[in-house]
Amino acid sequence: MSSQSYGASNGHASPRLADDLGLHYAGLSRPYDVGRYSVESSAAFLRRIEIIHRKLVYLEAAHVVLRRLWELKAALGRHLYEDAEAAAALQERILDLRQNSGVLSREPDLRLSLFLDELLHAQTDEELLVGLYEILKPALLEAQKIYVASTQQIVDQPSVRLLRTTIADLEDQVAWGQRAVQTLIDERGRRPEVTEYADRLRDYLAAAGGITGEDPGATTTAGRRWRSVATIDLPAKAIRDERMPAETTLFRVGIDQDTPHDDPIRRRLIHMMRVRQEEMVVAEVLAAVIWHKRDQPWEFTLDLARHEWDEMRHGLMGQAALEAEGVPWMRYPQFTGDYDLNYTNVPEAQYAWLLGIEQGAMKRTGKRAEFEFCRDEAAHPLMTQFQDFDWADEVKHVHIGREWTTQLYDGDANQARAAADHAVTEFWQSVDDAAMEKNGELPWYRTQQSSTAG
Repeated sequence: MSSQSYGASNGHASPRLADDLGLHYAGLSRPYDVGRYSVESSAAFLRRIEIIHRKLVYLEAAHVVLRRLWELKAALGRHLYEDAEAAAALQERILDLRQNSGVLSREPDLRLSLFLDELLHAQTDEELLVGLYEILKPALLEAQKIYVASTQQIVDQPSVRLLRTTIADLEDQVAWGQRAVQTLIDERGRRPEVTEYADRLRDYLAAAGGITGEDPGATTTAGRRWRSVATIDLPAKAIRDERMPAETTLFRVGIDQDTPHDDPIRRRLIHMMRVRQEEMVVAEVLAAVIWHKRDQPWEFTLDLARHEWDEMRHGLMGQAALEAEGVPWMRYPQFTGDYDLNYTNVPEAQYAWLLGIEQGAMKRTGKRAEFEFCRDEAAHPLMTQFQDFDWADEVKHVHIGREWTTQLYDGDANQARAAADHAVTEFWQSVDDAAMEKNGELPWYRTQQSSTAG
């Protein structure tokens, strides 16, 4: 075939397709350019951003529990899942680039690790907002965009493809975070409160040579710790937003003032919305387990990050449902018993407890019954859809929970099952004791059939 043609038609040579049609090279751009990265330098770059995404999962998990602002907790719950997905994809790509699995267990740059350690030690919502969304994530986003634009588009298409996903996530994260910084810090005149922390973080990142390690100003040594000489301790009680009542509860108080007692369907529906909204506390339990079990295989962290974000979304479902009904949910005391009553349990038992709760939700009176109630009795389209997907999520969680709880209990499924049963029994007893001590009787919903009513 002539170099000027791609085929023949009716015995005649077809002319070469014009280059401006955009059909060549499967749509990949700049095929003749020599890219900036070799296999070795590509792997080095991807290792740096992989460890950032991976460490952000643990950092964001800790701060889901440590932070106060409801919207920030929810955003961190989403972002840790997206960071976990990014780290998983990057790990796979790094191993494609003639790297062995051992490189993933090593720190590529101690200066970069020190920067991340100092970011972990943000002490306020405002400091964390600035550190994550004004300093780190914009720089991480820009570094990945530059890489995508400058690597050879044919040879490195797998890297380009996965980074396009992480870039899209980071663009959403940065947009959300910078709105939060503008609203909560600058418009409130609180910039002086975060100036020292922000300046210190910028210095640490500059000393590491930025995200790529190539920026001017990089130092030859890791430098000295500032706040990160201390350890991170999670609180014994779940922390709630200052817009909510200061006192939290170990049993669900519902919103009886806004639901007529002579309308049992409406009462049950609004209570179900409230239960969903309070699943923030389940997300916090999972975030705490992720933080405490940093020694587990990465696959464990990835699965629990998905589980955590699912539970956070369930909380957002309940919030959306209540707000759609005009219910001022923030004015009611928040149930935090899931976290508070499990705090003194070892992380293995905390996760076993959650498995036990979710296995109970698989009963006929559990998630299926909640969905059917919303569809058939309450006839509420939004909650019907929410409960439909909530049920699907919980089925997945039971499968994840059975696998990892067994692993956490040395591969002994019987021991894991016994731990789950014991933790659940203790939990419900404590919930009921708290209600009896406060009110002298069990709440009305504890006499209902649904296994997820409490």
